[in-house]
Amino acid sequence: MKTLIANKKLKGMTLLELVISITVLSMVLVVAGGYLTNSVKAYNSSVENVSIFNKLRFVSERIAKELRNINHNGANYVINNSSATQFDFDDKTGNQVIIDYDGVTDQLSLSYTIPVVNALLADGITAFSFNYYTGDGISAPATNADIVFVEYSLTMQVSSTSYSSKSRLTFRDGS
Repeated sequence: MKTLIANKKLKGMTLLELVISITVLSMVLVVAGGYLTNSVKAYNSSVENVSIFNKLRFVSERIAKELRNINHNGANYVINNSSATQFDFDDKTGNQVIIDYDGVTDQLSLSYTIPVVNALLADGITAFSFNYYTGDGISAPATNADIVFVEYSLTMQVSSTSYSSKSRLTFRDGS
């Protein structure tokens, strides 16, 4: 009889209590899983955005670096061709530099004549254009010799989001 009473005091959980605790735990895990999933999506999105912004910054800085090295022959800057998608000029060493956008392949390339190099500057560019201005910064130049300001804008698109960058610079005085 003593063993019967001792066993009654050592009760375990009932089946109902076990089912309720498993249900509550499952609900907590579902909510926590949702937060975790959203956090991972937000992280991946921000990593992608940072990558796009880095690419835009790199392209913009590289174009600016090349344009700042344009050759000035004493009278004007040595510009061979200036169009909306291509800028062709000679740098201070006499090397011909061509920045060209191919809208079919969405690629922006940078070419040199000495040594002969045609390098991909960036891919995935959905829009790119050069605009040229005279010394007042407003008027369009009549000839290449009148160009003082160059403005370039580029756009990249990822999914349904477009990222744009626009820069304007003036040429250095040739010194």
